[in-house]
Amino acid sequence: MNQFKFKAGDKVTCNAYDDVTFTVLSAHPLWQLSRTPGYLLEHPAGGVLLAMGRSLSAAPASFSKGDSAYLAGVRVAVLSGPHPGAGAFGGDPMYLVGFDDGTARSAPAEELTAEPDYSPAAFPRSARYRDNEGDVWEFTYGELADGGGEARMRCRTYPAPIDMPLRRVLEFYAPLTRI
Repeated sequence: MNQFKFKAGDKVTCNAYDDVTFTVLSAHPLWQLSRTPGYLLEHPAGGVLLAMGRSLSAAPASFSKGDSAYLAGVRVAVLSGPHPGAGAFGGDPMYLVGFDDGTARSAPAEELTAEPDYSPAAFPRSARYRDNEGDVWEFTYGELADGGGEARMRCRTYPAPIDMPLRRVLEFYAPLTRI
């Protein structure tokens, strides 16, 4: 099993340096630290440093006005940003994003991705979600997963419960808001 979370070229942040995005140059086991994963990082202003893997996080994707992005699996247009965040988002950068129906909302940078993400990290399977019509969806398990292992959801608020793959739920009822 590969012990390294990041590879050369990945963009990361280090908890010892606020607001700096580093580029991973290489990954190495740190011999004197029980072969803990270590990374050689390039600072954007020049120079390099060696950092332990546990102090690194993936850098949020960076977007500009007019870019396309994905928010909880739904394609959005970046209308402006990044802006300094506040309050519930702890000061993390925020973007104003627009949906196909003409509505807009602010979104934390960490929730925007360049590609759609249907993973359990993006959609925790134990959570419930409200769709654009106000109906509540939850994930199903076991016999209701399809043969390819794709996550399926069920809406119990309809007279006859609806069961469909997550991608299809997003296609018809996005955006899904975690409740």
